[in-house]
Amino acid sequence: MRKRTQISLPVWLISIIDLAIVAASVMLAYLLRFNFAIPASEIALLPPVLIFIPVIRVLTFILIKSYTGYLEESGFSGYFRMMLILITGSLIFLVSDILSYYFITQTLFIPLTIIILEFLITSFLMFAFRNLVKSGYNTLRYRLSERSNTIIYGTGQVANHIIQMLKGDRNIRYQVLALVDERSGRSGKKTEGIEVLHPDEMPELFKNHPVDQLILANRTLSNQEKQTLADLCRTFGARLLTVMPMEEWKSKQPGMADIKEITIEDFLERGEVRINRSSIEKEVRRKTILVTGAGGIIGSELTRQLLKFDPGRVVLVDQDENGLMALAAEFENYWNRNPLRFVVADICNEQRMEGVFKEHSPQLVYHAAAYKRIPTLEKNPTEAISVNVNGTKILADLALRHNVEKFILVSTDKASHPSTVMGRSKQMAERYLNALNGQDRTLFLAARFGDVPEGVNRLDGVDEGRFYLSVPELCQLVLETGAMAKSGGIYQIDMRELVQKPELATKMIQLSGLTLGTEEQERHSLPNPAKRLIEEFQDSVE
Repeated sequence: MRKRTQISLPVWLISIIDLAIVAASVMLAYLLRFNFAIPASEIALLPPVLIFIPVIRVLTFILIKSYTGYLEESGFSGYFRMMLILITGSLIFLVSDILSYYFITQTLFIPLTIIILEFLITSFLMFAFRNLVKSGYNTLRYRLSERSNTIIYGTGQVANHIIQMLKGDRNIRYQVLALVDERSGRSGKKTEGIEVLHPDEMPELFKNHPVDQLILANRTLSNQEKQTLADLCRTFGARLLTVMPMEEWKSKQPGMADIKEITIEDFLERGEVRINRSSIEKEVRRKTILVTGAGGIIGSELTRQLLKFDPGRVVLVDQDENGLMALAAEFENYWNRNPLRFVVADICNEQRMEGVFKEHSPQLVYHAAAYKRIPTLEKNPTEAISVNVNGTKILADLALRHNVEKFILVSTDKASHPSTVMGRSKQMAERYLNALNGQDRTLFLAARFGDVPEGVNRLDGVDEGRFYLSVPELCQLVLETGAMAKSGGIYQIDMRELVQKPELATKMIQLSGLTLGTEEQERHSLPNPAKRLIEEFQDSVE
């Protein structure tokens, strides 16, 4: 989004205006008190009062820093704060009267009725003046702000909500140039006073008008259509935004928070992953579930997916307290329906994990905690063995002792014909779990998957094809694997078709605002010498 146009008023100017308002309020209070005929005796006492009250008013505003955010602060909280400051000033006037009456002149310095009238008049004038200034400020800022030309792809109810939202935004001057609808007979018509175009007319619109952003309000677009629109936006330097799914909206209608930049997952060129939701719900509903590595990318997404199926309790384990704090904030709204437990623990600490299993008695374990960065583990193999192998062993043994129903290891295709320390450590973990199958009622599963894209800076080595899943796709399939599995073993997650990394990397480099062929772009796409060029999910013995 474009930056706001910043306008500010100097404190000295606001102080002078407030002094004038208060002085006028004092005079009007005296006129009202004495029916517009102020006695000579009161006129003689008026000058010190006319100085004292305005000075005290302005000082209280300055000391309590009411002038900070003068133009931006609005709403009930801003008015309430101003009222408290005005009441504070009036209390000071009462105290001065008490001191004057009992200790100085035995008379009231300011008549009590004047204090009351001045408070009422000053409150009214200051509220009115601030509303007038803020209204003028918002109008001026809106007119000075750059216009953001927008195209909305879609003409349904979601598109109408977006139009109203953009029109109501007082920070950015949005102008919706057109709506787009691929249905025949819609071109040339108008919706909400905005012309509807056919997709074939979009290139001409981009050529004739500087388009800042294209918002996809139609979630039924095919992947090929998305690719065409993405290419069009990249050609003309426009941003490509998409509306989040309706179930993820913060309210009944979409807001700015529900419109996001298009991400790498949208460029995987595949249809929607369809999972057996009823099987997953039957598997996890009302059960106690333990998720390790809950603060990580996969562990946190597993938790989000699990919460959709009404689990009884979800125990989130991670040694990263910051990750758990972020989860606690994100999942706060779920606490009433799905009791969450946030446990800071190292999975390699057997005594600590024994206590976790005893306290919570999990029925399902999703083990996502692992070291995964291949170059790092090549230089630190002992840590790879300690966490990926020994940590898995500790958890699996505890699952066996505590009668866990299923233990699902989130594994990797690198465990097949491993050529790296990470791959070998994951293979050892898988084989240990396989050895435990059949010893008791616990089923031990390993779900293998390929690469999970995390952004352009993770697309290392652009010369080979990869099997890619988005993180939500992966976690949905991990849950489905656990739900559908009737026996232990290694399960290969269907990674769909091969995705060519040169194309994916090029799209993401351009999408991130980098320029192809530059040194900055090259830093994002250097090949990883530890990664193999051909992906395999099974070796000969499997």
